Amino acid sequence: MMEKSSSNNSMNKKRKSTKLQTECRICGASAIYSYFGVVSCHPCKMFFKRTAERGTEAFKCPYDGDCEININNRHVCSYCRLVKCFNSGMQIELIRSSFTRLRKVSRKKKSIKNLKQTASTALFQLNEPEQFPTLNLLQSDQSMLTIDQWNLLSNLSHCYDEHSGLSIGEHFMLEQNALPLKLRFKKEQIKKLIQISLDKCQSLYKNNRDFLSLSIDDRSVLLHSTFTHTAHLSANFIIYKTQLLNYPTYINIVEMLTHPGLVSATKPIADQLYFDMIIMKLFLVILSFSTTRYTVYSNT
Repeated sequence: MMEKSSSNNSMNKKRKSTKLQTECRICGASAIYSYFGVVSCHPCKMFFKRTAERGTEAFKCPYDGDCEININNRHVCSYCRLVKCFNSGMQIELIRSSFTRLRKVSRKKKSIKNLKQTASTALFQLNEPEQFPTLNLLQSDQSMLTIDQWNLLSNLSHCYDEHSGLSIGEHFMLEQNALPLKLRFKKEQIKKLIQISLDKCQSLYKNNRDFLSLSIDDRSVLLHSTFTHTAHLSANFIIYKTQLLNYPTYINIVEMLTHPGLVSATKPIADQLYFDMIIMKLFLVILSFSTTRYTVYSNT
């Protein structure tokens, strides 16, 4: 009996040991799990997943490949970050195997959906003209862009992933789904999420090197004229991506905080739109640099 008890204790210790807090091998941020063969944080996992198959040849380091990658500057140089991912032991093969599983699940769901359709509907769909999806800039013909242009697009995309608050929205949904139904989507929780989503938009400005290269006067004008628009658009995009609009409780609370019927009136429009992730990220950047106001420089 004692042997069995000690065996259970050792097993419990082993399970707990897999979740000990440690550091990402790429940037040094806090990390718990191993992705693609290496202990890494979620941003570095997503970065490797997006860029690994393109290889280091698709990027260019402005400092001759000698950048130090850490939590504060990991989004600056894609080349050195990807090199460090490979040197740390991340494997492309593990990405492909996970994609294979996802494709199998997707095909299975699609076949089940097709079985539920009537013969006439299926025939109609076969005769429909093909509808082309929204262009995804990072998956289009690479020969159209230079390496520097690809680096710029990649850095903008990574900047949004790390600083927009999208990961906070995704974490919020995981927390809510883990709670009992009666405790989900409380008013104070939703108010806090919306406020954080709006506040995080400041980081999109603070971490954009092109924005920081402008004069103080230009930055001030842009912030005053664009921040409200970019913050609200980014927050609404996060809400769309996390599918919060599918929860009636969330809709009711938002309408209590804003205006009755507001979400109910706009949701049907949002449902008809297709939001391409990359297009939205680039649009937010363009919007942050757009203004109709004049810049007034002081003489001192």
